[in-house]
Amino acid sequence: MKPNLLEKMVCNWGHLPLHILFSTCRFKELGVENLSKTSKESSGSVIMSWHSHLLIPFYYLRKYRVIPLIGLHSDAEILSRIGKRLGYTPLRGSSKRKPIAAATELLRTLKQPKNLVVLTPDGPRGPEKKVKIGTLKIIQKAGASIIPLGASASRNRVFNSWDNFHQPKAFSKIVVVFGEPIKLQKNESCNLELLADQVSEKINYVQNLSEYEVKH
Repeated sequence: MKPNLLEKMVCNWGHLPLHILFSTCRFKELGVENLSKTSKESSGSVIMSWHSHLLIPFYYLRKYRVIPLIGLHSDAEILSRIGKRLGYTPLRGSSKRKPIAAATELLRTLKQPKNLVVLTPDGPRGPEKKVKIGTLKIIQKAGASIIPLGASASRNRVFNSWDNFHQPKAFSKIVVVFGEPIKLQKNESCNLELLADQVSEKINYVQNLSEYEVKH
C-alpha cells in the first residue's frame, strides 16, 4: 500500500522530533566496553533490548553504526524510513512474512565480522519480554554473540499497548546499559528453551539496572 500524506510526512520528517526530544535529555552510558569485546570475533553480534523501550536505542545507537532489524509491516516501514534519515541501513525481515528470506539475510549479515545487528527479540507483537527461539537458532548457526541492552528515562509517557511502550519525555535523564556478551557456539547442542530464558534474564538484568541508575 502506498503511504498517505501523513505517513509520507512522518517518513520524511519524523527524525527531526527525535533530534529535538533527545537533545534536551542527559545521557549516561554504562558497559560500553562490552561492545569492543566482540570486535575480534569471526562473526558479528546482536544487541538485544525489549520492544517497550526501543525508542532510546533506536536513536542512541546511530553513533555505533549498527544494523537495525526491522519488520515488514506498515508501521515498520515508517520506522525503517525514519531510520534511514538517522543514518541507518536497516535489515528488513519478518518471522511471519517471508521467514526463510529474512532468516537467510540475518544469517548472512551475522557471519560477517564486526557487524552489529540490533533487534527487539519480543517484537513486534510479543509475548512481552520473551526471547524467541527461532531468533536464537539463527544467532547460534552464525556463531554470533548477544549483547543485552537496557535503556530507561526518568520521565516517560507510557502507552496502553501490549508492551506498555515507553516514550521518553523532554528534559529526562536517560541511562543506557550494555551487558556482558553471551557467546553462542556453532553446532553446540543445547536446550534452546532454557537458553531463551537465560538470555531473557540477562536483558531483564540490564533493563532493571538502567531503571535503578536513572533514579540515582
